[in-house]
Amino acid sequence: MSESPELHTPIRRHGMCFDCDSDVFDAVCLEVLKTKKEVRWLEIGMWKGYTARGLKSFIESQGGTLDYWGIDPGLLEKPVSPFEGAHFIEGKSEECFHLFPGLFDVVFIDGNHSRNGVILDTFNYEKKVAPGGFMLFHDTNPKCQGTGYEYSGPNIPEFGIAVREAWEMIGWPWAPWSLFMEKYPMDHHQNGTAAFRRT
Repeated sequence: MSESPELHTPIRRHGMCFDCDSDVFDAVCLEVLKTKKEVRWLEIGMWKGYTARGLKSFIESQGGTLDYWGIDPGLLEKPVSPFEGAHFIEGKSEECFHLFPGLFDVVFIDGNHSRNGVILDTFNYEKKVAPGGFMLFHDTNPKCQGTGYEYSGPNIPEFGIAVREAWEMIGWPWAPWSLFMEKYPMDHHQNGTAAFRRT
């Protein structure tokens, strides 16, 4: 279900994400719900839990349930559980990947957006996606690449948003992954989500 990026208005259905991001989240959840009633979702970079609560609401509106797991280092503020029954770890994703049990239907990478951060998260977490599952990357909009700086790195371009550069460096997607869907706002310099599926 590959889709070209389009113009989208920044309506927030899932927290800080734009409408185009939510379109990708919803499409991925609907794919999972075709074969099971529970979506196991791991979010790297959960911040205030807005996305988690939006996902829970959408999945439940479709008759499913959300088994949510999240991780956040707490650099902006101390992470808290986004809703009752959610699981989360306070820590750095590159140091805690071994603590998440089992396989997930969706892994959403939205933590450290630097080149090194994205590369490490891709290598460490792609093996945690179940066959037929999805790996999502946030802030894929070409206009936001090279902008902003991560809180844990120096103020240099290599520590800016570099999702696409990370993909290029590691040759992503590699087999058995393929692009499922990507959307980003053509009229804005932020956000954008790409979903890849493991076959």
